[in-house]
Order: sequence, then C-alpha cells, then structure tokens
Amino acid sequence: MAEPTVRSYRSDDLEDVRTVCFETGYMGEPISWQFDDRATFCELFCDRHVLDHPDTAWVVDLDGRAVGYLLGCPDVRGQFHHEGDWPVDLDDFPADLHVNLMPEARGHGLGRALMDRWFGRLAELEVPGVHLGTWGENTSAIAFFEAVGFVETGKRTPNLFLLRDGTPATVAHFTRLVP
Repeated sequence: MAEPTVRSYRSDDLEDVRTVCFETGYMGEPISWQFDDRATFCELFCDRHVLDHPDTAWVVDLDGRAVGYLLGCPDVRGQFHHEGDWPVDLDDFPADLHVNLMPEARGHGLGRALMDRWFGRLAELEVPGVHLGTWGENTSAIAFFEAVGFVETGKRTPNLFLLRDGTPATVAHFTRLVP
C-alpha cells in the first residue's frame, strides 16, 4: 500500500468524496444510524462545495481513491446556508471549509497538509479569514482546529442532529485569519 498524499480534487473523485462525507458524518464515524438518506446528506455537506468550487477542493489519495478531503468556499456571503444571521462576522471571515478523513488517513499529518493548501489558496485570493462549524461535542475535531490556529467564536448553537444517547447536539463555530 502506498503512502497517502494530498492532491487537487478531480471530478472523478466525487463518489469517493461522498463516501467519505457519509462514512465520517457523525464525528468521524458513519452517520447512517440517524440519517439514512446518503444522497441528501451528501448534497447538504459536500456536493455544494465540490460542484461550485472544485478549484478550492483537495483530497487525500490512497492507492487511487480519495480517503479524505478539504472542501472550501472562498466567500459564502449570499450562498449556501449562510443567509440571514450567522454567528460569525462574514466580512472578516467569508470563507468556509469542510474537512474529513477516513480512519486509514488519520495520524499521518494529512489534516494539517490539507489546511496548509487551503490557507495558501486563500492567501492567493486575498481572503481575510475563514470560519467553520463542527459538532460541539467532537473533542478530537475541536483539538485539531485549535492546533491549526482556529479560535472558538460565540455561543454554540443547536445542531440538526442528535448524539447517540438521543440528546440534541450542538455546533461549535470557529474562525481564523488567513496568514
């Protein structure tokens, strides 16, 4: 087996990206136990990025298949789910991102490598900052985002999903200026 590498997204990666999205949608684990409509889940959480912004998407390639990704939009104002009130200042932090890795891609520094590519691209585009939302209960993701320079911003808000014990989950919001 080859070492995983980071490369630019290609249109033939879409099904692999959808698989990663669905298989890691619950804090790095499959979301299927509470959301069984794979197509709709992927439309909500990955398709909009790769179809509208393939030039700001990267994948982790392992033996010719995508086993992780960072998908981003350089400026979400007026797009996607960002209409109306949003818990971060979109003028200062207009970009967003979605990042996930399958278990076999974790622990190789690939999350950081994806972030480096993303911040390099945002600097080229002169984007001032980026925001993201993650499960407020996902301590591993929160530790990763803080390790790469993100700061939790504002109050946690209700999530559309539940935790395994049936309680409502939250969304933690993070921001970072582009270096």
